[in-house]
Amino acid sequence: IIHFSRQGDDYLLVTVVLGTARVCRDEENWRELARLAWRRNAENEVVTYAFDRRDRLVGLVRHPAKYLDYEELELYVRALARDCDRFEYLLTGRDRH
Repeated sequence: IIHFSRQGDDYLLVTVVLGTARVCRDEENWRELARLAWRRNAENEVVTYAFDRRDRLVGLVRHPAKYLDYEELELYVRALARDCDRFEYLLTGRDRH
């Protein structure tokens, strides 16, 4: 599920990679996930990984609302879904969807 919202002048697309229970199992696990997310952020130009307020690992795409057209939106949705599914599989060995 990709959530689409507007924050100020930007559109934000967000999807959950790992839920709170998986992220917060223990401190060592959290640190390793943070390191892996940081590494993926350094390698990826479109999708960014972060921890949200509920301590879930999420993938997100932020784009200026003024310049987002349908073709770009479709590209970003596909990129977000593909990259987050791949990351989820690397972390868990499975894909929920």
